[in-house]
This record gives sequence, C-alpha cells and structure tokens, in this order.
Amino acid sequence: MTSHEHKAVALLRLLGADVQAALMSNLESAQAARLRERLSDGTSVLPARKQLQLLEEFERLIAVAEPLRPPLRLHRPGGDDPTGMESSSAAKPRSTVAERFAPSGDHLADLERINVFQVAAAFQAEQPRSIAAVLTQLSPERTAELLSLFDETRREAVVRELSATARTHPLLVERMAEAILACAVTMPPEAPAPTDRLQQLAAVLRAVERPLRRRMLEAIGEQDPATADALLERLYEFNDLAKLQDRQVQKLLTEVDTATISTALSGAEESLREKVLSNLSRRARESLLEEMSFQSEIPERLVAEARKGVASAIARMDTEE
Repeated sequence: MTSHEHKAVALLRLLGADVQAALMSNLESAQAARLRERLSDGTSVLPARKQLQLLEEFERLIAVAEPLRPPLRLHRPGGDDPTGMESSSAAKPRSTVAERFAPSGDHLADLERINVFQVAAAFQAEQPRSIAAVLTQLSPERTAELLSLFDETRREAVVRELSATARTHPLLVERMAEAILACAVTMPPEAPAPTDRLQQLAAVLRAVERPLRRRMLEAIGEQDPATADALLERLYEFNDLAKLQDRQVQKLLTEVDTATISTALSGAEESLREKVLSNLSRRARESLLEEMSFQSEIPERLVAEARKGVASAIARMDTEE
C-alpha cells in the first residue's frame, strides 16, 4: 500500500460509515475495493497524535484547493446554462426562495436563514449520523423545526445520534453543511403537505433528553413566546404521571388540589391510581379515596380539564427543576 493510500485509509477510519460510503462512491471501483479491504484488515490505525497531524494536513490541502473550486452552480429546471447564469429572457419569477437566496459563504449560518422546508428536503438524502452532526451546530430552535418535519423513523434515528457522544471533525461538518445548502437551494420552499406543526414539534421535544429539550424551548420562547406556551400545553400529558419519581409525585400532589386529582383519576388505569395513592400520607389517602367514592358519572369534559391541569403542573415542575 502506498503512503497516500495509507493516509487515505487512516483518514477514512476517522469518518462515519455513511461518510465513508459517500466518498467511496466517487472513486474508481478498483481503488474503492482496495481501500475497503484495507479498512477491514485493521491496518492503518494511527495513535491519537498521528490522527491529529493527519487531520491538520488534510485541512491544509483543503485550504489550498478551496480557491480553485468553480463557483456553485444552482440547478434550474428547464435550463442547462453551463455558466450557471440565467439570461434575462429565461429568468423565472422571483417567487421561490431558491432563486432569491444569496449564500453568504457561512454555510451553517445560511442553513439558519434559508427556508426550513428546503433544508428538511435536502436532509432526506443524508444519513442520520450526518444529519445529527450538522444539527449540533445549528440553533436549538432550527433543530426543533427540522426534526418536526422528518418522518417518525428518521426523526427517532437522528435523535439517537444526537444523544450519542461521538463528535465529527469541524472541517467535515463544514463540508457537509456546504453540500446540504447546495442541495437546499434547489428545493421548493413550500411545505409538502398540511401538517400540525405544533404537534410535531411537541413530539420532537418529548423524544429528546431534558437538557436539550429545555434549550430548545428557551430558544423558541425567545423568538415566539406564544408558540412556546402552546408547546408546553402539548408537551406533557396526564399519563406522564407514570414516569415521575416518587418525590416528584409527592411535590405534584402539593400543587394540585384533591378535587382535581380525584376527577383526573376517574377512569384512569389502576397503575396511575396506585402511583398517586402510594405517595400520599395515610390521612390524605383516606381523604382522596373518600372523595373518589362519592363520584358518580363525571362528564368527559371535566375529566379532560382536570387531566390538563395535572399535565400543566407536571410541565411547571419539569421546567423548574
């Protein structure tokens, strides 16, 4: 194996499998096969110091090659101008963000500014690990927006990657952001179909770890307090009571009156009833059981209101802790 191939294999080992596959697809089949063989035989594993030196060398090569790249050419349906420019007679109406958006050169900042539907569409061709690597460099608000536009399977896969501890080299993240932006500007700026954005955002926030959820909510609240309040209402449910620790249930019971708890427990699963009763003092438990024994048929509307009150109390506790 040549020294260049040795370096190539060592560099590929620092990348995720999805990035490896993307790079291999641009090589000649014989060369790609040879590199895959070297990757699988355990050679070219460098110590940390050598890995850092290799990455620094790679960055220097990129810096040298950067000025030689041709300007970004946007795909324009119905036209194939080799210069990437539109003639005045072929110019399209300024009705799409793809034509109006002017990249600033800061690819991550541009991913914050460009229409969110275009970015979400561009992400569809990416692997979850690559998506997560870029999302970690975006604002919590933009991350939540994008996650809410993914289908459930992709969203769960990306959230798992976001929760992982592995980090991607900043240079690779920058290159991925550049490629995604180049794809995004070719995408339509409209939503693919009517969606309940609040419900989707709430589903995203429920899926991520609490620290990230708080940062996302804070970022959304700074931009749109009304949306943040609406999300809080949808983010927590009465059934979340089952997930609380005993000390949290005890605190909750000091903030919600007995009548509300009694009404909310009407028709609830036995496990939820036991969760509440087991965290009350003997006297309070007897009082609640007595309250519940006098209940007759409670209208669903009142039960729903009581459960919403419990969910709101859970939300307050979660944001305050």
